[in-house]
Amino acid sequence: MGRGADSVGALAWAVLVPSVVGTTLLMWMMRHGEATKVTALLLLVPPLAAVQAYLFFGETLAPLQFLGFALALGGVLMTRSARAPSDFHGSVSGHRTRDR
Repeated sequence: MGRGADSVGALAWAVLVPSVVGTTLLMWMMRHGEATKVTALLLLVPPLAAVQAYLFFGETLAPLQFLGFALALGGVLMTRSARAPSDFHGSVSGHRTRDR
């Protein structure tokens, strides 16, 4: 297999795997979970891509990037642990009302 075939194979892998597998996984998660909690996971894509670039391609990561990673992870954890508006008593808008 020549160098051109390797490049075509790598390109096909880079296009098909994230597109087909990623989209299929996202749709499966949307059907089996809450849309808000699932889509919050998309906020982890940039930090994970940066970590992969560090591991596989020797990219450097600055301390400010780690702060951004922590903020993104904190936001995702807060979103995933939040209660749904239907969990509140007597409220349509999601604001808690007093039980009388």
